[in-house]
Amino acid sequence: MKPFLLLSSLLASSALGSNLSTKVYGKPAGLAYSVTGGGNTTPAVPANVAQLLDWLTDSKPRVIVLDKEYNFIGNEGYCENCACCVFNTDTCGDGGQDAIETDFGWCGHRTPVDCTYPNTTTIDVASNKAIVGLGAKSVIRGSGLRVVNSVSNVIVQNIRITGINPGYVWGGDAIYMDGCDLIWIDYVKISLVGRQMISMGYESSELSYTEFDGRTDHSSTCDGHHYWTILGLGENDKVSFFNNWIHHTSGRSPDLGSVSAWHIFNNYWSNNTGHASLSPLSLLSYWKETYSLM
Repeated sequence: MKPFLLLSSLLASSALGSNLSTKVYGKPAGLAYSVTGGGNTTPAVPANVAQLLDWLTDSKPRVIVLDKEYNFIGNEGYCENCACCVFNTDTCGDGGQDAIETDFGWCGHRTPVDCTYPNTTTIDVASNKAIVGLGAKSVIRGSGLRVVNSVSNVIVQNIRITGINPGYVWGGDAIYMDGCDLIWIDYVKISLVGRQMISMGYESSELSYTEFDGRTDHSSTCDGHHYWTILGLGENDKVSFFNNWIHHTSGRSPDLGSVSAWHIFNNYWSNNTGHASLSPLSLLSYWKETYSLM
C-alpha cells in the first residue's frame, strides 16, 4: 500500500471526525519531533474566511479546525489587464503558463501580454498554531500559507491547498517558509498552484504523508505536469521528508541547494517527466525504502 493511501483509514479510525478534543492526529517522528502547535488550546472552527485569516495571524496559541472549504479567490479583488508575458511561445498555447511580471523584471525579453487574475491573499501564519482538517472538505482555495520571520511551532495537518492562479508563473505559492523553525506538514494535498507547492528556507521541520499533485491544464513544460514543485534553498535547513507522494511533476521534485541536511526516505515518485536535483553543496541523508525513485 502506498503511504498516502493510509490517510482515510487513519482518520476513520481516530476520534478526529467526531471529537474536536482529539486535536492533532499522532506525533511527528522526524526532526520536528518537539512541535506542539496550539498545545492544549480548545479546538475551534472558524466561521468564515475572515475569521480564519484573523486566527492564523494573531498572537494567540490556537488549534484551528477546518470542516469545510475556505475560498479566498477574489477576496482581495482582481488585477485587471496587468503585465504578463508568455512563458513558452512555441509549443504550449492555451495549455502553458503565462508569467506575471515581477518587481525585478522577470519577464525580460519574453513576449508581453495583458492578463487578469485574482490577487492572492497570502496568509502570514503566526507561531503556536495547529491547523487541522476534518475530512475531504477541509480546503483552503486561492490562498497560500507563509511562515517566516522567526515563527515557530506550527502544525498543518489533513487539509488541501489548491486553486492559486495555476495558469500563471508567480501566481502564488502553496506553502512558503523562511527563517522559521519546528514546522510539521502532515497529510496535506497540494495541487493547482501557479508557483511553488513548497518553498522553504528554515530549520528543523518535517513533511510527511503529503501529496504533491502536479496534474494541471497549465503546464510550463507543455506536458500537463507542474514544474515548480519543492524548492529548498535555505542554508542549514534540517528537514525530514518521508511517506510523501510526488506525481505528475516535471521539475524541482525536489530542487535542493545550499548547505542543508535532508532526511529522505519511503517516498513515492510517479509519472515524473523532469528532474529531482540536488546541489553539490547539499548534505543529504537518503534512504530508498520500499518505493523507488522514478
